[in-house]
Order: sequence, then structure tokens, then C-alpha cells
Amino acid sequence: MAKIFLSFFNGIENKKSIPLFYEGFINGLQNHGNDVLFFPVPLFTLEGKASNKLIKSIKNFSPDLIILFNNFFYQYDFFSNFDCPVIVYDVDSVLFWKNKDILKNNEKCKFVTSGSDCVKLIKDTFNVSEKQICRIPFFSSVKAEKKEIKQNISFIGTFFIDTDLVKKFARLNPSAEEKEMFYKIETFLKGNPFINEKELIDSLGIFSEKILNILDTSAFIQHISSIKRIKVLSAIADLGLDLYGTSGWVDNLNFYPEITLSYCPQQVYSIQHNQDIYNSSKIGISVAHIQANSAFPWRITDIMASNACLVSDYHSDFDVYFPNIKIPIYSSPAEAREVCKDFLNNENKRLDIVTACQEVIDEKFRFENVLKILEQFSGVTLQSESEGTVFVLSQKNIIEEQLNGEDKVEIAQNKLSWKNKLRYKIWKKLDKKLRKKGIIP
Repeated sequence: MAKIFLSFFNGIENKKSIPLFYEGFINGLQNHGNDVLFFPVPLFTLEGKASNKLIKSIKNFSPDLIILFNNFFYQYDFFSNFDCPVIVYDVDSVLFWKNKDILKNNEKCKFVTSGSDCVKLIKDTFNVSEKQICRIPFFSSVKAEKKEIKQNISFIGTFFIDTDLVKKFARLNPSAEEKEMFYKIETFLKGNPFINEKELIDSLGIFSEKILNILDTSAFIQHISSIKRIKVLSAIADLGLDLYGTSGWVDNLNFYPEITLSYCPQQVYSIQHNQDIYNSSKIGISVAHIQANSAFPWRITDIMASNACLVSDYHSDFDVYFPNIKIPIYSSPAEAREVCKDFLNNENKRLDIVTACQEVIDEKFRFENVLKILEQFSGVTLQSESEGTVFVLSQKNIIEEQLNGEDKVEIAQNKLSWKNKLRYKIWKKLDKKLRKKGIIP
């Protein structure tokens, strides 16, 4: 039995609920006899230091292994203050990791990533040895169940943040040459999403003050990814699309009624939610961020595990992980439409893909497969016959409470310091505002 501390960003309104990947990860560790303590990171931790109470709670737990998904946590150096192995687990993109400075030239840090091209990216970004990096593919906890087919196509995903990039640039009254440079930047970033701003400026020879005034590679990438996702979903909406995700699909998307009217307002985050939707859909479509070149999002394995037929944009790791499956691929919105129409009209063809996908997931992409690699890489035994437990650190005042309803320590608002009361009120107000705008799910 091992004690494992996990930290990850959680934007779900119901704070005792977490996204399906983390739910499956925690359940998997517990089912194999481990004690798990996890901290679902609230938004206000993006700035500031960890409280003494939070750190004391983690130290009292005395973890044998620490896993920080996307390195999400307060500004805190686990490597200097804990003797156990610390793993930074990539589930999104290095672009969105937090506290990156702590990771540079850090010989103590171990990294896990799913993407082939992410190994070199991590090595170069943080100047670490390739021996410190382990490639582990995503797994799925979704199970195929026979359900009534209720929708043709389902998409579960976020409405990406609106960066206002184009508006800001247009208000500067750019020249024709500056507009052309804007488009060149977009094209260049599609093929080089991890380049930094200095390298981008040098590569394209950017001198315009108006361009430099709005140049933010993260904003450009969000902008390009948003356009890609909107165009693909717009192209397939009339084929029977059910769209699940953040309310931004309704609140912020004013000029695509075919998408907005496809939106289903129910909150979707758990394994059961995703399982029910995919199993009652003919097609599950994936539209990834542009920075997902080789790596693919975790929805890929979830769709493949279900009774829905996966239709996806291309990721080179498909050839690495699924070499014997002809995953239906599109390279443009028009092609996405044609591929979906083809599989909606050819049930036997659709079922052949579904069956092949289910078989490979059951054989190679379940949590048990991940656990074996993680155990070897971390050097920590993660399987035993003991009964595991799960505890969560509360976001209200970072007080330990037991999952599934039985409180370990009573949480009372009057026990909070005035400073933490103020922080919590600010976070609660900001959280509500950002959800309304669709910035967080």
C-alpha cells in the first residue's frame, strides 16, 4: 500500500465532483489498495503561496508519491520539502503548466506525458534528462453498455476562452501589410504551437509596433483553436449534433445559431455522464487544440471504449498506439461532414470501427496498464491486497474531509481566518463570473 498525494485543476461547480480522467485515476489507485489524498485546485491558486495549514495537511499524510497534474498548485517547491518522488503529469500541454520555473534544471523532478513529441519538448523546455521523462498513454474508465441511440453525433468539450485578439488588432487600424503578417503568424503557429514569442518574432521578422502590441502566442493559439472547433462543429451541426460543455457555447457564441441550438445544458464531467452520452450516440467527434500534434485528448480513448464511433482530427500518435485501426480522420470542416455522413449511412462500417476500438482499449488502455508503467517509473509499489481510501482537501479552508460524505474534520465558516474568508468570497464571486462567461467549465 502506498500513500499518494494528487493535485489538479478542477473547475466544476460541484466541488465534490471531478472530471472523469481524475475520477478514474483516483478510483484506480484506491482499487489497487492505495491511500489517496487529493487537492482539486481552485482558480485563485494561480497566484499566491500555499497556506501553512495546507502544507501541514499534506505532510501529516506523509505521501510516498506526489503527482501534480500540469504542475497545478500554489507557488510551492515540493522537491525541496518532501523526500518522496514527485511527478509532474502532463494531461493538457506544457503551454498551460503552472510554476514552470521550479521545474527548470531540476534533477529531482519526474515527468509523465502521453505525446511522442512532448518528450523532446519537456526535455528542451526544462533542460532535464530524457531519463526523467516517461511516456504513458491516456487510459479510459468508460465501459460500453447497450443503450438506446438518442443522438447521431455527440461532442463533449469546452468553449475556448475568447481572447478578443482580432478586436484588439482591428482597433489599431492596421495596414494591409500588418494584416498579412497577422495571417502569417496564424499559419506559422499552426505548425509551431510551442514556439516562444522571441523565436516567433525572429522567424517571421516582425517589426510592426501594432503587431508587437497584441503579440501573445497563448492568445493566438486559443484564438486559432477556437476557430477550428467552431468551424468543425458548425459543419456537422445539421447532421444531428448534441453539444455538451461550458455555457460559453450559448453565452458567447452569437453568430452560429446551428451550434448554440445544438447545446445541451446539463453538466457533464463524470465517468457515468460521459459513458451514458457516448453509449447513446452513433458518433463521438473530437476537435482538439492545435498544440495537440502527436498527443491526443483523453476523450479519444473514452469514445473508443464506448459504443460510439470515433471521428477525429489527426494525431500522429494514432499510428503509434493504434497502428491496426483505421480511425476515421478529417482534415477540414468539409471533410468532417463527409466522414460523419458516411458513418451515419453505413451502420456495418460504423460497428466494425467501434468493435476494433473497444478491443484495443480493453487490451492496452485501461488503468491497470497505466499503473504498471507508473509503478516502475516512480519506484513506488502501487498494488496491494489492502483496502484503499480516498480523502480530499477542501477548497474552503484546506481542511481534510473524507470523500463520500463522512467528514474527517468539521468545516465551519466561523473557523476561517478573516483573510481566508475574504479570499473565499472573492474566489466564489470570480468563479461565478467566469462560469457565466464560459471561461471555465
